[in-house]
Amino acid sequence: MAAQILAQIHKAFETCTCEFLTFSNLDPTVSAKILYNLLIQKDLSALGLRIHFIAPDRYLRVVMPSRLHETAVGWMRTEFSLWICYGLLTPIACVSLTDAMITYDTFVGAFAGSNKTPDLCYSPRVNDVPTEFPTIVLEAGWSESQAQLERDCKLWLEGSAGAVKVVLLFKLLAANINNEIKATLTVCRVVDNELVMDPYEIFPPESIQDPFITVEELFGGRYPIDLNPLTIFPLSLVRLCHLAGAEIRKQEYIPMVIENPKARG
Repeated sequence: MAAQILAQIHKAFETCTCEFLTFSNLDPTVSAKILYNLLIQKDLSALGLRIHFIAPDRYLRVVMPSRLHETAVGWMRTEFSLWICYGLLTPIACVSLTDAMITYDTFVGAFAGSNKTPDLCYSPRVNDVPTEFPTIVLEAGWSESQAQLERDCKLWLEGSAGAVKVVLLFKLLAANINNEIKATLTVCRVVDNELVMDPYEIFPPESIQDPFITVEELFGGRYPIDLNPLTIFPLSLVRLCHLAGAEIRKQEYIPMVIENPKARG
């Protein structure tokens, strides 16, 4: 079974036939062999893949990023650059953050044994050493069920023992019969021991206040002394809409303007 799944993953990656594959109810022995091949041996054909394995659910998702998938990453890096331009991030603060993309596998509690590769994340350095988990995580891709989105958030927020402060989920819904694509951004936090998921409509767009990240969240409570503790880092939905819309059109889809339930495909 493990060999068959690995062959399917490698073929999909090499032929670019799909953007993601999911496998449910995997036997622990099978999932261990798959993860070993993809993560430990560093098979060249697996480089660049995003691995998402939720151990208690025995659920594996392997993502092969596309340009549309990566749109949110470009947006987040643009926002980070503008925080610097606006003077919200000082030079000392900038060098104390890293955005290296790695697969995290030291989750605790119910999520022990899980593996997650974020599309982008920010980790503060303490004494010049990156923290074990990032504080801010971005994941992008085609939408899953609400239950699965919540599970992804809980893995990061609870499985890191609270080290991850904010999870950003940029999700695209499959095109409807009019070739229109809907997109959402969900900002997830734990507030008063409860998971809070704030959804923002990107397509069709809504005129609402932009979300933001606090300095406490970005630096995990250990922010540099030259930063104002009341600093907030805005996330422009207009810019996300512009970048995502441009790429959606390049892919010959149409950004949804007005949602029509009857037009769903």
